[in-house]
Amino acid sequence: MIDHNDFRVNEAWVVFKLNEVPLLTQDGGMNMYALMDIGSGYIIGHISSSESSVPDKKEVKKLFLKAWKEKSDWPYKLILEEDNIQMKAVKQFAKNNGISLQQSSASELGKITSDPKKAFANHF
Repeated sequence: MIDHNDFRVNEAWVVFKLNEVPLLTQDGGMNMYALMDIGSGYIIGHISSSESSVPDKKEVKKLFLKAWKEKSDWPYKLILEEDNIQMKAVKQFAKNNGISLQQSSASELGKITSDPKKAFANHF
């Protein structure tokens, strides 16, 4: 199981889905994804997509550029929750910027993602 203490600040980031079930909106179901620095537990930002798709290239780029502005660096590693392996735009962004990509199961990430997921569920 991955823990915050396994990484230094800005060494590794993780992309994971915040909601267990799609959020209902006027336009249908929506999923929210967070980008978190694992070492600090800081949520750098988030993006959304309809329940039938994943965030597009433009939204992914916008999220990572926001992260760059805050951190002034890329992480060595980006961990992608296995449930989100179809997120081609995230994978491509990591590849284009020399970031090592790792896929991990939701259970392996549970220790670092459970608190943000619970907080999100409490608000939505």
